[in-house]
Amino acid sequence: MENLIFTIDVGTRKMAAIVAKKDEKLVVIGSSYRVHHDRALIDGQVEDIEETAKHIKLIKEKLQQRLGITLTKVNLAVAGRGLRSIKTRDGIDITGDEVSEEEMKQAVLQALLRAQREFPSAGLVGYNINAYFIDGYMTQNPKYRRGRKLEAEVIATFLPEQPVFALMKAAELAGLEVTFITLEPIAAITATIPPEIRYFHIALVDIGGGTSDISISKDGRIIGYDVIPIAGDEITEALSNKYLLPFTAAERIKIKLTTEEYVQTRDILGNKVTISQEEYMKTIYPIVDELTSKIAEKIINLGGTPPRAVILVGGGSRTPLIRTLLSQKLNLPQERVGIRFPLGRGFKILPRRLADPAWAVAVGTTLLASEQQGVPLIKVNVNGIPITLFSLTSPTVKEALARLGLSIKNFYGKPSPGIVITVDNKLVSFSGDLGKPPKILVNGSEASLDTPLSDNDQIIIQKGKDGHPINPSVNEVINKVAPSIYVNNKKIHIDFKLLDENKNIADKIVDGKVYSLYPSTIKDLIAELKSNFPEIHPLENIPLETPLSHQENILLVTRKETDVSLITPEKSADINKKKITIMSPLGTKEIEYLEEDIIASVLSRIPQILSKLMEHGNKISIYLNGRKVAYSTPLSPGDTIELKVED
Repeated sequence: MENLIFTIDVGTRKMAAIVAKKDEKLVVIGSSYRVHHDRALIDGQVEDIEETAKHIKLIKEKLQQRLGITLTKVNLAVAGRGLRSIKTRDGIDITGDEVSEEEMKQAVLQALLRAQREFPSAGLVGYNINAYFIDGYMTQNPKYRRGRKLEAEVIATFLPEQPVFALMKAAELAGLEVTFITLEPIAAITATIPPEIRYFHIALVDIGGGTSDISISKDGRIIGYDVIPIAGDEITEALSNKYLLPFTAAERIKIKLTTEEYVQTRDILGNKVTISQEEYMKTIYPIVDELTSKIAEKIINLGGTPPRAVILVGGGSRTPLIRTLLSQKLNLPQERVGIRFPLGRGFKILPRRLADPAWAVAVGTTLLASEQQGVPLIKVNVNGIPITLFSLTSPTVKEALARLGLSIKNFYGKPSPGIVITVDNKLVSFSGDLGKPPKILVNGSEASLDTPLSDNDQIIIQKGKDGHPINPSVNEVINKVAPSIYVNNKKIHIDFKLLDENKNIADKIVDGKVYSLYPSTIKDLIAELKSNFPEIHPLENIPLETPLSHQENILLVTRKETDVSLITPEKSADINKKKITIMSPLGTKEIEYLEEDIIASVLSRIPQILSKLMEHGNKISIYLNGRKVAYSTPLSPGDTIELKVED
């Protein structure tokens, strides 16, 4: 069946669902009301996603069976702790001769974007358009008017994104796609206070099970929303504690005592308990007194002064003493605080069952959904998983991943294991090959985390390839540990060997094994060179048993008397120029430049620094002398490598 509008008011203690068909006016073809007594929702917010999904699924299936239809899409209203609202005004320059509908939408969007900047980490869950302004003059409908500047004034409301997405996830688990979201106070005021009476200073209070939501109208506008996390549950708990009753039994008795003088029941020990309406009033008085005090305080804070009247809706609006105490605290005649039923505005006929304060949010949400006066949503698909995103500020690929609780780091290829060996009691390590970055595609084209998304976009995140296993050669190890040998200021070649634990010449490298360099010490080196360089000895006073693998440069001379002038400042500088400088957030390190070095070979010689920088899955960008480069970039003596960590 086409043009169906399916709405569920997911409350702390109940779910109210409406199925309507949209013709010229809304026609209700089915409704269902279901009470639940678990703690799936607390103070209007989803605490247990799985349990909430079960409740949604039960009410959906009941309506499907009764009506013989399949329901796949749903409209929701949200509320709860952390509600924030703000009034903003912004707009656009008028481009044509007359204001168009599209320009009206763009002016509203600019006002909402300004509001969003005030609460960047929260999600927009509803808004009201209070008025438009053309060149500073207020109007309710600027279409076809002329001017230079069009502005919109809105009241925008925000909630932390997590509870909103929790409710949306519960609906998804119940097999429903969320197509529309609004705020419960907006829905309630839409159902009960038509625009023509919003010129009066009126407060609307929706008292539910977990929260009491407040809206204020004045001078034809909605001037504010707020919420207090005290409502019907606290009254039920007072009754439960006084008479030792299970919460579900106390809830039933609370409802009965609004119309009956006495109720009999049994407490948790099996004792008979008789509760009179008079005793019930005394029990709940402190709670109702606190509730009405907080409501009155919020109403005055939002409106500046007490309102002309207060309208009560929601299941808790029938609680005894509410009207009396609230009228006293606002200094209003009691007849100015009353219960109001949803109106039939927008409906062909509003069934009598729905003309009840407990149905106000469901009726209002249905009407708003039919007029699409809610938060813009888009649907995208991430690796086959459909998700819904707020579209006010052009969501990106990064936000889509966050909606699934993922990060791009989850898709990087795994680095291959490194190799660590010991050479002459010194640990020598080779970093594994880094995993490759993932590839992001949006509708088949390459994209990035910052690519903006549109409705029905298809996002594919291809996992990066894992790093290749490494297998360093014997020569690579020797180049890494052997020092440069200088005799009389000239670098000479030494045919170093690598010996295994059995003192045999090694032909391969095995992770975790112990090796030794030969020649091993300065004494061994001098012995090797004696035939070509008689009377050779170290330039500096260094022990002959010093391991060569622990040194970077060995300076030898063939004279008996050490001539310091043999190593001139210029020559010393030449040696220093054969260094590579590595800068990172961990500090600065210099290592020796080896012939034909590239970025990758240098990074393989600093495994501890790399592992520390990447321990949280961070991505590293590499800059050579200030320019971003790749792993295969060749190096020259004196180059500076900078490693920058990116999120």
